[in-house]
Amino acid sequence: MNTENVLMEVLNDSGKVSYNTKEIETNAKLIEETIFNSVKSIKFKGYEIEPLYIKYFFTARSGAALKKALKLSEDVKLKLSARSLRSYIPPETDAVCFEVENKKILS
Repeated sequence: MNTENVLMEVLNDSGKVSYNTKEIETNAKLIEETIFNSVKSIKFKGYEIEPLYIKYFFTARSGAALKKALKLSEDVKLKLSARSLRSYIPPETDAVCFEVENKKILS
């Protein structure tokens, strides 16, 4: 992962949204550590930046491990101190996705 501290901005209807890549990578590591305690085969796959939230993707060796990772979404939410978190397995993928809202919405 790139640990360079970079600020990205995305324009949307309500103004600018800023993203700190170091914070994104720190969150990815926290999510991975939280899940790894129960699912040893979990690996960080990548992230997607959306205007209001960031999607973090993780892979595992089996579908059962992905389902087990889904059950840890409340633990992940607490670890990140997130107000909201959505977790799901995207169709036709071997990954679990955690959507975390962006904390730095600028108007």
